[in-house]
Amino acid sequence: MSQYEYIGFLVGSLAVIVPLCVALIAPIIKNTKTMTRLTLTMEHLIDRIDKQEKALEKHELEFEEYKAHVSEGQKRQWDEINKHHDQLIRQWDEINKHHDQLIRQGDDINRLKKEE
Repeated sequence: MSQYEYIGFLVGSLAVIVPLCVALIAPIIKNTKTMTRLTLTMEHLIDRIDKQEKALEKHELEFEEYKAHVSEGQKRQWDEINKHHDQLIRQWDEINKHHDQLIRQGDDINRLKKEE
């Protein structure tokens, strides 16, 4: 093989290999850039999700405290209602007792009037 043939073979080989390398390396570089952006985006999303989870946990704790507070308030209301209910029943019984006494007194008065 002569020197010119060797140079021709080398130039021809480089003419095939260089575009082949460019054709292979260009997508790899583009893919690397895309993967880097994707990784950064995922890290950002993970940070946002972590912040949202912390906020949600805080909100859940506050809501549980609120429910306990409301439950205690309702318990106090029902205790007060039951106390008043018991008082009303006792007063109603007294009213009925006085009513019965008045009816008996009225009957006694009517009987005395008839006897006269």
